[in-house]
Amino acid sequence: MAQLHPETRIKLALASLNQTNYDFAHNVMDTLVKAIDKAVADGATILAIEELGLSAYYADDYHQWYKNNDILWPVVQFAVGYAAAKNPNLILSLGVPWYYADKSRKADDDEYNRTNRLYNTQMLAMGGQVLAISAKSILADGPAEYEPRQFRDWPISKGTIHITLPDGSSVPFGKPVVLFGDEFGRRMTVTHEQCAEGWPGVNDDLTINDREQLEARHIVKMAEKNDISVCINPSASKPQPAINKERIRMDGLCVTGSRYCGVFAYVNCLGSDSGSMANEGSMIFAQDGQIIHHGQRYSFADYAYSSVVVDLPPVRRAMPDVSVHYDFREYPVLEKVGGEAAFDVAYADGKITDAELSYEEYLRTISLWLRDYLGKPARGTQGYVISLSGGKDSAYGAIAVSAMADFEIAENGLDGFFAHFTGLKYEAEAREIAAREGQAAAVKFIKKNFLTCIYIATDISSDETEGAARFLVEGGTLDRDIVLDGMTIPAGTKVEGIGGDFIKTNIQPLVDEEIIAASGIDLGIVVANHFDEIMGTDADTLPKHEREAIARARVLGLIKAYVNTGRKETLVPLPDYITRYARIPVPTWNNPADDITLQNLQARLRLPIPWTVANKLHKMPLVTSNASEGVLGYSTAGGDGQMGGANPIGGITKDEVTASLKYFAKKGVVGFAPLHAVLGVLGAPVTAELRKEVEGEAKQTDESDLGFSYAQSDFIEGLMITGRQTPMETLRVMVGAPLFKDQTLYGMRDILVKFAKRWEGAQFKRIMSVLSPHTGRNPDPHQSVRTTVLGDHFHTLSAHMTLQVLEETLGSEAFEAGFGMTLEQAKTCAILNNGFKLALYNKSMAELEKPETWKPFEAANRMVLTHARDNGTLNTPRALKAQMAGRPLRIG
Repeated sequence: MAQLHPETRIKLALASLNQTNYDFAHNVMDTLVKAIDKAVADGATILAIEELGLSAYYADDYHQWYKNNDILWPVVQFAVGYAAAKNPNLILSLGVPWYYADKSRKADDDEYNRTNRLYNTQMLAMGGQVLAISAKSILADGPAEYEPRQFRDWPISKGTIHITLPDGSSVPFGKPVVLFGDEFGRRMTVTHEQCAEGWPGVNDDLTINDREQLEARHIVKMAEKNDISVCINPSASKPQPAINKERIRMDGLCVTGSRYCGVFAYVNCLGSDSGSMANEGSMIFAQDGQIIHHGQRYSFADYAYSSVVVDLPPVRRAMPDVSVHYDFREYPVLEKVGGEAAFDVAYADGKITDAELSYEEYLRTISLWLRDYLGKPARGTQGYVISLSGGKDSAYGAIAVSAMADFEIAENGLDGFFAHFTGLKYEAEAREIAAREGQAAAVKFIKKNFLTCIYIATDISSDETEGAARFLVEGGTLDRDIVLDGMTIPAGTKVEGIGGDFIKTNIQPLVDEEIIAASGIDLGIVVANHFDEIMGTDADTLPKHEREAIARARVLGLIKAYVNTGRKETLVPLPDYITRYARIPVPTWNNPADDITLQNLQARLRLPIPWTVANKLHKMPLVTSNASEGVLGYSTAGGDGQMGGANPIGGITKDEVTASLKYFAKKGVVGFAPLHAVLGVLGAPVTAELRKEVEGEAKQTDESDLGFSYAQSDFIEGLMITGRQTPMETLRVMVGAPLFKDQTLYGMRDILVKFAKRWEGAQFKRIMSVLSPHTGRNPDPHQSVRTTVLGDHFHTLSAHMTLQVLEETLGSEAFEAGFGMTLEQAKTCAILNNGFKLALYNKSMAELEKPETWKPFEAANRMVLTHARDNGTLNTPRALKAQMAGRPLRIG
């Protein structure tokens, strides 16, 4: 009599593949085949890959060219056939976009598929055959997702149907459960819960809405009728370092999901399949409400692999859609393969904090993205070029490139680096250096050729920023003690730079010539027509061409002196023989109104230099404008936000950049030494060095230009932009926030209005922005926040906030008495009376407290309220009885 095994032991394997959109030669032959080979060698029972892992997830509209399955089906056949040839007993879970429609049905039937969109499916296969197909029912529709545009959601009410595949086989489609069993009584049920199907009720703060979980989560519904042995959650979940997304996946998704099945397995995609972001390749196993295994994240390999041997509980209830005989093998040891990355281990051991984990994740996300963005096109691009200003943003960009090389070589060696970056002209020499001097010397040589850093100076640039930029790349010896967050790095310390080639150039002559050209002045004409006025009798004995050159230089010197006259200096007017040829007035630092013109000119003239160098060296030029600048438009159109091939830091805020650099300097990225080369950059002020200094005035800083801090801006952006909160809702949170403890209520309102105006005015710049990796809060409208150039923007909502602040400050009685209407009446007027709305948006609170400010809008407001059928009365404004500006805000 056969021995019965009521408990079933299996080896469950997950593979996260670094794919490229619809590049099946890569997606199958370079990654999936390797993962299958690994699973077979590992003796896996099941191998699951990520959501849409066969095609890659972030294909966007490219999905629309694959609607007839004629390319996808041969790929599926090869994949399942290859797995069966290697091990006919290997169960394969494949993410595949699949087209299904039954045009024999009525056009309003779901199966008719009137929009002819694909389904986001996960196929279960074994022995060379597709056994069942799960179709996703809850489509991701967040700011960075696109699924409802490309896919149909499978109606849960349809349950599971049968469809015919191109080979003529009939398989369950929809929400299938597959039962695997043998003659010894061992049984295992397998199903899928695809990405967003597992997220109902899970919030970013890790609170769980039990009702949403019970009523909407897929695994809960499946468990009502079946004892689910294995639930696989294939995902394409974007990285969000700021909120510790991996912890949310673990505790909010996997731990809760494991309570409804024998084992819950989560697998996310890896790397950048499209250029829009780089996923970390999470692999999580949970059982009985606990995480039992966690795979390596941020691998720089073609795929990441993890497996775990688990005991499954007996299957007593099963209503499978298909049953399959399965030969279970014995696993004597509960082993695990593919452990956590070192930085995840450090976090689990308490060696790095939540914040420091986010700095690790930001750098690894950006470095992995840089690796795939340059290496996957296989165009033989020789590396990156970056304009290194001595400031924090460009320093972070350069560090990310350097770290990318370190991460790649540490994991895959020189062979892996050159296999990914094909066609590098310096490969042979690098290999010779490695053979002769060792790998460390070869890495230095690679970075010297791969990363070109250019310091682009003008007359305004300082020795401090040049020194910081050079020190970052080349290193050196500290000439003084450096104190960083309580830690002292003593003078005399020898510091290793990040590597790369450092170049300095000066564009002041370009700036001077551009100012003259933009003013419409032709120096040749000026010299020809006014030579005697310019030269007098000077240089009469010199040849004509020399005299003309001197005259030209004199005119240029006069213009340059005029331009560079500071705000507190005496401005000497230009001679008439120059100004008469100026089609527009020559700008000067003496005139504050010319500040923006002169600052932007320098910023725009810097960026063609990296492009030119990149063209010559066949490299990719990078720009470095952070997310805070993107939100506020604090960048130059046609300059630091757009004039490059990519922007590695477009999804990370200014404060996150600064905090990350401090972490790199103090502790170092896990697995690497502290990065003391960034100390010079950290000591420099946050300034673009675009404005001429004025004696007695503070140096130009970003935050003095903005009127609020980057931290305050990021706080507001998280609520009002990413969080889609109104200005009034945002103000409620600001009132109790430490960041604003020194601000009055009126001051907070003013900051919010300044922020709203910045957001509105910057939209055209965001549309122009080059691609950057999405790291959770990317303001790029192509990937995240899709606001428009034209529109009311936050005018009406800010006007309502202003009215609310006035009413709460003055008191409702004083408000109504002074302005002749109630708060609600005033809000109605602000919606429909444009002049009134803009006054509330643009004027100061001190002005708006005065009833006479409202008087020009009285007639229009009266008309609005009359036709709005308001029951209140519009009273004649009269003087306020008392000023009550000190009253607290009552906006709980």
